[in-house]
This record gives sequence, structure tokens and C-alpha cells, in this order.
Amino acid sequence: KLDWVNKIAANDPDLWEREMRGNIGNEQVSKVNLEIAKERFNQTGGVHMIQPMIGCEWDDETGEVDGWEQHRYDGEDFISFELKTMRWIAANPQAFITKNKWERSDGFKEYWKSVLTEICPADLKTLVSIGRDFLMRTELPTVSLLRKTPSSPVTCHATGFYPNFLSLSFQPNTLQH
Repeated sequence: KLDWVNKIAANDPDLWEREMRGNIGNEQVSKVNLEIAKERFNQTGGVHMIQPMIGCEWDDETGEVDGWEQHRYDGEDFISFELKTMRWIAANPQAFITKNKWERSDGFKEYWKSVLTEICPADLKTLVSIGRDFLMRTELPTVSLLRKTPSSPVTCHATGFYPNFLSLSFQPNTLQH
């Protein structure tokens, strides 16, 4: 819906179709992985969650890149890929089967190294380049000071600002009129 996102899609007409196919595949893999995790944790029912987190950082001044690939199960660390050592780290005993399988899988570590050091940073550079004006914008907050009665405390309410971090200080006027 944003102009800069539409520009990305215009530059890559197959983007949304590729994303949809990839996410449908991820859904199927996640269903299988969820059943495997429930079995390993000796769980038969209930609601459970697998959370994969993949990301990268790119320093546009030094060109340095870093990345991560990690999985959580029911909010707890499960397994992660350590890019510097090219090793899988199991966070609990139930993850060791996965760690051993992934360590032995031909090309799997190299695939993730490529994703984290080449593909992800290239995508990030494209997104930042096209969306720079939008991402670097600043919007001042709308600020309201509220007080229910003359003796009640003053409440400060700030909305509508970007980036979404803000430091406010309020110094009441101590002069008497």
C-alpha cells in the first residue's frame, strides 16, 4: 500500500508470487516440524509454537555484514546457527537430534552462510535504497497534557511520532502568577 513497497514490486514483478509459494512451503514444513517437536518434548495436545527467526545486519559505512538463523519452540530457544563458526548450537537436549542431522546435511551450512551473508544483505540493501525516504522520515508527536482536577497529577500523552522511540521530559512551570 505504500509507494516504496509498490516500487519494489514493480522492479520485481514475480515478488509476491514467489513469496506466496515460499510461505506455502514453509507452512507445510512447519506443520511437520511442530509434530516432531511435540513428540520430542513428549506432548500430545495443547497449543504449541515454532518461531523461526532469520535476519541480517549491514553496515553501510564499512560494508560489514552479519546474520542469524535461530528457532524457538514455545517461546524458548531451540536451535541456532552460529555464522562465525559455521556450527549449529542446540539449546536443549531435544534439539540435539536436529543439530546432528543439520550438521551432517551436505551443503546445509553453506546454504545458510549464503543466505545470511549474500542474499539477505542484498535484499536489505535494495529495501533500504528504495525505502530510504520513508524509513528515515521523522514525524513529531502530537502531545496532550491531561489533568482531571487541579490537585491531580498531570498526564502527558504523545502519539503519532516516528521513529517509534521518544524521550519526553516535562518541567512544570513553578512560577506563581
